[in-house]
Amino acid sequence: MKYVLLLSLFIFTSCDDSGINNLREFYLYQVGLNSFPYSNKGLNWDSIDGPDIVLEVFINDTNYFTSKESEFMNFNYNDLPIWFTLDSLLYLDPSSNIKIRLLDVDNFSRVVIDTLEFQPRLIFELPLIEGITSDSTEWKFHYVSN
Repeated sequence: MKYVLLLSLFIFTSCDDSGINNLREFYLYQVGLNSFPYSNKGLNWDSIDGPDIVLEVFINDTNYFTSKESEFMNFNYNDLPIWFTLDSLLYLDPSSNIKIRLLDVDNFSRVVIDTLEFQPRLIFELPLIEGITSDSTEWKFHYVSN
């Protein structure tokens, strides 16, 4: 009985105004890239130099951010990790669906290097940097409050 009472007290105090209820909304500030595939199925991304990488951020299927093509041209893998700072804070809540696309952009082509789709986990304290690894890419997401 003591354990049930203590557990109930813990749950009640954990979910008051000082806990999760204050963080129903938050913002995406930056997307980081720690690693991504060195080749496109065994072929270089570009024929003579490194990939020209572009990042796209979608929230609930709407594109809110596309990085500048000139930001990471002829990218050298030795420069990892890198951060893409968004033009403005992107509003999120725990039900937001986030889709990130990493592209190699050349004159007339846009090849997808990797795509990641997820919903943010419950966040109890901000700012927070969350790491997520997909099949071939290591990502970081920097969340902040307004």
